[in-house]
Amino acid sequence: MKRLVEEETVIRIYQGNPEDSMTLLHWYLELVNTGELDKILFPFNHSLGMFMQYFNDFSKVRMIYVPDDNNKIKFAAWGTAVSPGVIFFSIWLKPKLRSAKEGAQITLDIYNEIFKLFHVVQGITKQERLLKVHKKLGYKVVCKVPQGWAGIEDAWLVQMTKDDFLAACG
Repeated sequence: MKRLVEEETVIRIYQGNPEDSMTLLHWYLELVNTGELDKILFPFNHSLGMFMQYFNDFSKVRMIYVPDDNNKIKFAAWGTAVSPGVIFFSIWLKPKLRSAKEGAQITLDIYNEIFKLFHVVQGITKQERLLKVHKKLGYKVVCKVPQGWAGIEDAWLVQMTKDDFLAACG
């Protein structure tokens, strides 16, 4: 697969140490201040305590991120293995990266790594406008789930296999 940018992506695994926790705290503040928190996490994870607890429960959720030059998160991905070979997965990109080659390259790099470990990636979104982006990556829309976003908003369940990803992006 040809790279869109020359720079290699530096991927960090969130481990809950003090430096990572400060990085996570700064990301939380950014998400709250920009109104993005509501777009990526269910409401019960919106308080600072629940947010930190969610990402520090390593028995359920694992997170990776790409830092910027100031050690702030510019890309984050997190997931939960739901069965051997299947991960429920979410990603977030800093808004200025969403239409940039660097953002696209980071996204492709992350999915290439995920598909070394899992055969199927599943996700959920309440943002209908993002379904086009999901499809471009190779996701298939499985179904619309009435009140699937924490029982308060409709959402769409999406799923992608490694073959789907390679067909769309390979």
